[in-house]
Amino acid sequence: GPAPEQVGPHSFELLELLGRGSFGEVYRARHRQTRQSFAMKVLRKFRIRSSNLLRYTLTERNILAYVRHPYIVSLHHAFQTPSYLVLVLQFCPRGNLQQLINREGRLPQALARLGCRRAFLMVSGSLRKDTPVVDEIVAALGPLCAGVWDGMPAHTPREAVIDAAGKARQAGADVIVTLGGGSLTDGAKAVRIALAENVTDVAGLEPLHYQPGKRGSQIRSTPLIPQVTIPTTLSAGEFSPYAGVTDTAKKAAS
Repeated sequence: GPAPEQVGPHSFELLELLGRGSFGEVYRARHRQTRQSFAMKVLRKFRIRSSNLLRYTLTERNILAYVRHPYIVSLHHAFQTPSYLVLVLQFCPRGNLQQLINREGRLPQALARLGCRRAFLMVSGSLRKDTPVVDEIVAALGPLCAGVWDGMPAHTPREAVIDAAGKARQAGADVIVTLGGGSLTDGAKAVRIALAENVTDVAGLEPLHYQPGKRGSQIRSTPLIPQVTIPTTLSAGEFSPYAGVTDTAKKAAS
């Protein structure tokens, strides 16, 4: 039989720009033979190399090629040109997060069912800077949004936890909503503990961390405020009650 098609730029027709990010653009593209629509993520190689993120980009490609899950877009093709890395992904035609929330009202309704009135958002700094999604969530929450914080570095340092907890305390937060990866998810768990234990400085976190071979932390049974997590990575931190927080002085997680 005939050899399978070698998929490349010639295989697709670009229809419209869907969005821009730090490393490139996402287009709605149509396969010239099948007429099927896809989301084509076009990444500039020089930006990836200059940020030393090639390994992470390849990991993203490998994970998307392997995972099959109703909440994660599927990868159909991947190829490269001299200047670009291209991921051809499942196209989701029902609009963005703002449109979904406006249409179905799920996030505000979920917070209302929890009895919450002061939602404190802990969000990815890059998402807030490079996409409209954070503003869309804030607009959808309306008066339920008590504040937005986007200062979490990688590996969840204790100093950032204390800063976020202070902002959440000032805002009178009664629920934490996160939008980001594993560091942010873990950070929000630690913020909830800091709020419940009235911890206001880094030293106050020391008695609360788990120490192998010892009796464990000194966390009291004070009720924690709820946490609603919208993950953007495959860290799976939302499935665990534990929080990994970095002691920067010792350069160790706890």
